[in-house]
Amino acid sequence: MYYYILDLGNKEIVKLKEKMEVIMASYGISGDFGKISPLSSAYELAKRAAEEGYSTVVAIGGSEIINQTAAALVNTNTALGIIPVGATNLICDLIGTNSFKEALEILRARKVETIDLGKVSENKYFLTEAKIQNPHPVPTILDFGELKIGGEFQEIVIANGNGSKNSFQDGVFSIKIDQAKTKSFFWNLFKKSNPSSLFYQEKVTIEAEQQCKVSVDNEVVAKTPCTITLVPLALKIIVARLH
Repeated sequence: MYYYILDLGNKEIVKLKEKMEVIMASYGISGDFGKISPLSSAYELAKRAAEEGYSTVVAIGGSEIINQTAAALVNTNTALGIIPVGATNLICDLIGTNSFKEALEILRARKVETIDLGKVSENKYFLTEAKIQNPHPVPTILDFGELKIGGEFQEIVIANGNGSKNSFQDGVFSIKIDQAKTKSFFWNLFKKSNPSSLFYQEKVTIEAEQQCKVSVDNEVVAKTPCTITLVPLALKIIVARLH
């Protein structure tokens, strides 16, 4: 059974709704619809659908709606389907298309993979990446547990999936750090510093001299200090193919 979550605040979805329903019927993937409202978020609609036994919950909309829906389906038997309308390129790349028509074809083919998810603090999840992007370098400490590094960092990208095969199933983040080119320092194991550094870790705690925003697909979901954790094989998702 399919349950479709609609963001009717997205004008493009309103225009496409009838076309999508016709294609759904012809593909045999018609289902029930839930509409996002001030009283029913995508998370709440998806949570209820999973509890009611729907096999597939489909998020129709942008990245914020898609991530909320994914969060509700963590460690359930319900698969996430995605019809991207205004979603980021990273999410479109994950499922294999940025076209609503192709997304419906992917739903019909129903190739289900189980992937890792990122978790920010206690209740925010992300499919692709979380990012700290400061207008100027900020003194920051990243604690990986056995390893702690520090420096004046301008951008930190915590990526779940890095474009390589099965990178959404490898149990680690790729964490890319861009630091100041003139005033920068590392301590603990590092004598030299580079403009960018890359680490592979399953968890990181970030503390900064000033509070920094943590964004997921352009939505601010947390502020430092915060802990970002990889949750292995936490979500069933329908994709064209897994990179």
